[in-house]
Amino acid sequence: MRSIIFKIFRKISPFDGLVKHSEIVTAGVGKFKDAVEAYLSQDFDLFEKLSEEVINLENEADRIKSNTRYHLHKGIFMPVDRGDFLSCLKQQDSIIDACEDAVIWMQFRKSEMDEALKENIKSYLGRVIHIVQESENLVKDVHRLISSISLKERKEIKDKITSIHFEEEEIDNMQRDLIKTLFSSNKDMLYIYHIIHVVFLIGSIADYAENVGDRIRVMMAR
Repeated sequence: MRSIIFKIFRKISPFDGLVKHSEIVTAGVGKFKDAVEAYLSQDFDLFEKLSEEVINLENEADRIKSNTRYHLHKGIFMPVDRGDFLSCLKQQDSIIDACEDAVIWMQFRKSEMDEALKENIKSYLGRVIHIVQESENLVKDVHRLISSISLKERKEIKDKITSIHFEEEEIDNMQRDLIKTLFSSNKDMLYIYHIIHVVFLIGSIADYAENVGDRIRVMMAR
């Protein structure tokens, strides 16, 4: 029944907006990665340029989010719970919001780092980017996820979401190690606070990506 309903309403489906939004978010995360790497390399001119691109993509994501919400009027019959859909969209939007917050915060201070810390942050960032990519893959399959699928396919999707949970836990461990390293350094507290806040903002991106997977799991279950 859900599959039939979905086919009837697919031409006006808000899921097209959700997928388009996810593509902009992922593009923004990619620019954010480049911006962080430029910052770590002390190429601050490039960092500023890439930061503006992140901010522009965040604005574009906001426009798509607002447009998707606007077209989600009460006359549209949704094959999933409306609240679950909007929650997924909100968590997805929070990913690029966190990227914007991070680049703006980084602009406040040009903090130089030793090579070991740079490599640890790059590794940490790489894991975060991977989770975002995995969540985008789930969103792109959202049409198939909410239509009738086999038990085997459903299990595969749930396994992917579980994998994201495990990876996010590993990122939390990396985050704690980075913070311990910073607090044990000889740097002044202003420097430590600045970098630790960057670490937390990067980690929040993984949290929001994990939340997207959770919302998709809920949509599948209803």
